[in-house]
Amino acid sequence: MSEKHILLAEDGEVHARILQATLGRAGYKLHWVTDGVKAYEAIKSGVKYDLLITDVMMPGMSGFELLTRLKNENILPPTIVLTGVQNDEDVLRGIESGALYYIKKPFSPSVVLAHVKLVFNQKAA
Repeated sequence: MSEKHILLAEDGEVHARILQATLGRAGYKLHWVTDGVKAYEAIKSGVKYDLLITDVMMPGMSGFELLTRLKNENILPPTIVLTGVQNDEDVLRGIESGALYYIKKPFSPSVVLAHVKLVFNQKAA
């Protein structure tokens, strides 16, 4: 497997640390930022991210705002939304904003890892 770079936009340290450990053990390189503005700047910096995992409720810029902005600029990487927001309208909004998957918190690290693998397997096909 070639090294895959994942950008994680998550303001919750516990969730971020769990994902760092899980995805790191699986061989992925994870860059963690704590808000949507930093995620936007990271993608705009020119670093190529193979996947974006983003929370919805973050300071600075929400995950939905981040996705919409990146999509409008045609620089949205494959995306998984990971959030505590539990209503169907937000799930649909995430998907309409460009997310491939929408995973509700609390999450199982193995389920997130399975979705990450799905994204990379779809890109390889």
